[in-house]
Formats: sequence, C-alpha cells, structure tokens
Amino acid sequence: MRIVFKNLRILYGEELHPIRGNIVVEDGVIVEISDRDYKESIDMKNGLAIPSFTNTHTHIVDRICSDKFFYEPINRIVGRNGLKFECLKKADINEKKLAIKESLKDFLKYATLTFCDFREEGIYGIRILKEVLDEYKILDGKILGRGENFEECVRIIEEADGLGIPDVEFLSIDELKSLRQECKKRGKLFAIHCSETKREFDLCSKLNPDFIIHAIYLDDYDLSIIEKYKIPVVICPRANSSFALNLPKMKELFEITTVAIGTDNVMMNSLNIFREMEYTFKIIRSLYRDYKFDAKNVLKAATINGRKVLKTRTNEIMEGNVADFIILRNRNFLHNDYLSVIHRYDFNDIKVIVKNDEVIFR
Repeated sequence: MRIVFKNLRILYGEELHPIRGNIVVEDGVIVEISDRDYKESIDMKNGLAIPSFTNTHTHIVDRICSDKFFYEPINRIVGRNGLKFECLKKADINEKKLAIKESLKDFLKYATLTFCDFREEGIYGIRILKEVLDEYKILDGKILGRGENFEECVRIIEEADGLGIPDVEFLSIDELKSLRQECKKRGKLFAIHCSETKREFDLCSKLNPDFIIHAIYLDDYDLSIIEKYKIPVVICPRANSSFALNLPKMKELFEITTVAIGTDNVMMNSLNIFREMEYTFKIIRSLYRDYKFDAKNVLKAATINGRKVLKTRTNEIMEGNVADFIILRNRNFLHNDYLSVIHRYDFNDIKVIVKNDEVIFR
C-alpha cells in the first residue's frame, strides 16, 4: 500500500533539518521525500512532520499509587520496602493491568511510540506488562526488569529486554558486574539509576552500563568520564522536581554525550512528553541564564536520541527508514519549528500518526 502526505514541513534526518516537501510511504517504509506531485495524496496543509516521541525511562505500573505519597521524602517512597512497593503488593493483578492499559493509552495519546519501562516485581511483573502490551501493536516497549536477588536477575535477563538496576547498592559490586557481563553476552540492555540522591557515579561507571538514569550528583571528574566514554544519560527533570531533588547538570550533559528524556514514575508525574520537553528546555534557560540554548537539543532528546540509547530502530524521517513519525497541524504565526513543538504544540495538535504500515488519523 502506498500513501502520500503532501504539503509538509519536515524535520529531516538525524539533525532534524527543516525542509518542505511530500512524504511517500509504501508498505511501511519511507520511499521518497520530494516535491514531486502525486495524483492521489493527502494534503496536510503545511503541517509539521517530526519523528515520533520516545520516553526512555518510565515506571508505569505505579500509576496505581498516583499522588498518594507526593508529600513524603523519596527514600520513604521508592527506597527498599518503600511505600510504593507496599502499594503495589496490595494491588491485585486486574488493577495492575488497568494501570498498564491506561499508561499505554497515554503513550498513544502523546504519540510516544517507543518507551522503556523499568519493571519491578520480577518475572511476574514483566509478564503482566508483556500481556497487556501485546494488545497495542503500534507501541514498542522495552522492558528492563529486576529481581529480588542475583539468581532471579539472571533469569530475568532471559525474560526481559535487559536489567533496570535501582542503584549501585542493590547487590554487591561483583554480582552487578557479573549481571552486566551476562547482559552483554546475550545482547540485552543493562541500565542503572545513578547518582539520584547522592554521588555514586564512580561505582556506576565501573559497571560499564549501556546508559544511566538521573545523574544528578556529578562532579567535574564524573562529567569527564561520561564525556570520555560517551555514556548515554537519561534525564527526568520533572520527576526530580516532583521528588524535591536537585536537577542534573543538564546543559553540560547535552554538550558532552547523548541525552534522552524520561518521565519516570507515573505516580509522581504524567507521561506527557510535551510537558517534559517544555520544562527541560525552560529550566535550562533559566538556571544557566543561557538564552541561546537550542530547543533542537531537547527535541532530539525526546525523539531520536532515545532510540539510540535503547539501541533500537531509528525513527529519523529519511528515505529507506521504516515510517515512524507524526504530523502536527499547521498553526499560524509560528516562526521556529523546534520551539513550536516544545512549548506551543500539545497532543491535541497531532493530526496523523504513522508507524510501519499503520496510519492513525485524528
């Protein structure tokens, strides 16, 4: 099947270069981007085509506990045997499935077609998420699990897309190194929450993770190691603020490595990637007094960078790539596409979602 979207502004390729033209999709693949006229086409009336969004760090099942513990300190909420885990234990399987389903619907609402969830509750938790996710073929979910001990984590590597480690004190450093090697051997991801509430990057870096999350408490030496080894970092600034934590050195991270964006715990934060982009961009401008910080950096972090971090198929809008983009409606008097997406557009502006050979019109 061939479908032609004409009269578009397009953020093209890896650098999201702004061009104008038509996008031709055939059997789920972008086969042409040009100004060639086609007899049968859909006029998008100067709409904006961008790569679909990527939410690179979530905990979607704790939606069950939304805002329940908002005024508690983070160690009481998500620490070992914290309030979140008590809440999850009390919930039955149907509540958990409903929480997942509502979160997946949100991903679709926000055109977040790829996400990475750190799934607790061992193999049981992974299988629940897989079961519900299977109903949403348009979504690609990377599931990073964790167990209660080393042996269970080894079994989880086979079941999930890899391991999502809560912190460097989760197991002994030797056990964590062994798990990291097992993930590498099997081609699975190994990611870790790092320096979220205190400085611990030296131990994180010894594990050679595929990426780290949060990276709040970093000194200059830590930043130099990230730059030297190009360790990808997933930042979650709205969640950090919701937990009353400091914010990472975001501008420095954008300058030295691949940065992706996550919304983190649904119990503390919505899955709205538009809000995440706007907050990230404006807080950087404010904290650093940098009026020249480029909005394109944040847009890349919320779209194509996440795919790089997750080592999954690209969503860049280019000939030969699988179709994985959205089209936003045209709005008058907007003069910068990157800025417009970040702080003027919202999910209500999404007119078309294209993923493989599936097309959703709104």
